[in-house]
Amino acid sequence: MKKVLVVEDTAVLREEIVDILNMEGYQTIEAENGLKGLNMAKTEKPDIIVSDILMPKLNGFQMLKELQKDSIIDNIPFIFLSAKADRIDIREGMNLGAEDYLVKPLSPNDLIIAVRNKLNKQDRINQKCSELRKNISQNIPHELNTPLNGILGLSLLLKDPKDYNDHEITKMASYIYESGERLHKLIENFILYSNLTIQESDSEKKNIKQSPIYTKDIIESKIKEIGEKEGRISNITTDLTEFKLKINNKDLSKIIEELVSNAIKFSVPGDKIKVSSRIEMQSFIISVRNEGIGISQENIVKINGFMQFDRLQREQQGVGLGLSIVKLLTSRYNGDFKIDSKPEEYFNIELSFPQ
Repeated sequence: MKKVLVVEDTAVLREEIVDILNMEGYQTIEAENGLKGLNMAKTEKPDIIVSDILMPKLNGFQMLKELQKDSIIDNIPFIFLSAKADRIDIREGMNLGAEDYLVKPLSPNDLIIAVRNKLNKQDRINQKCSELRKNISQNIPHELNTPLNGILGLSLLLKDPKDYNDHEITKMASYIYESGERLHKLIENFILYSNLTIQESDSEKKNIKQSPIYTKDIIESKIKEIGEKEGRISNITTDLTEFKLKINNKDLSKIIEELVSNAIKFSVPGDKIKVSSRIEMQSFIISVRNEGIGISQENIVKINGFMQFDRLQREQQGVGLGLSIVKLLTSRYNGDFKIDSKPEEYFNIELSFPQ
């Protein structure tokens, strides 16, 4: 049963709100001022708070600010009640992080809908956080330990090289380098993903100014590099239109690297991969399509950092950051990111950048 904290200094209205919520099946707790509400939030840890603004001891805004100083309860959804419908009050409440704002006299139906919607939203957020924690706990240790164990184990053997011939030593050195390269890419992607996530919330950094660059040679060069490295260059075909795009050279290279690597990961040798670009409706379109594994529509909407699918059925390297990085880089240039896929048939990613 979801617990709702009602903070309201007018006893009659407080009891009315409590009765409405009790009839809807919620467990309610009450406080007659902001200070008591703050203390009850800390001890009772409600699922949502419905609070008046103008109250003694601590008003609603002050109570919310104090709640946000406590990392244990700072994410509790918060709905403000007020007799005033002043836009300044509404804006202040929303800027502080309130989920909704209801004006008195209160409509029971509006109250019920607001509480239900905010709790449902919080449930979805909690579910995503739980999935994220699960994926991180399962994937990160494996992806760090696998190359690290290779480096440490083979390095230990090479401390006494007299037991091995030149060919064996060269082969072990090669494995050490490959493991180091894998570990290096994981760390680089983690740092890049973290930086892009921070920049995504900063509007001043999103609309960056960039001189236009020719795209065809950059795309072809990165396709060749990844295709040859993975031994799949013979499976890749291209149909590229030259275009001067306002994008950083390094960002475009990273986008193509992750898209082609993803296409290789979700296909098997012999499956066709096609990389194409075109100009359409004042936009530059990049498309990467591979035959093979694909994923379901249900999993498409779940694509995010540290998310992987069917890992138990299919061995995969990485921690699921590649497509999230592509999505964030595309957004950085106000582009669109779309995925179309059919399990066991194809996987297609299309990026659209405005001219």
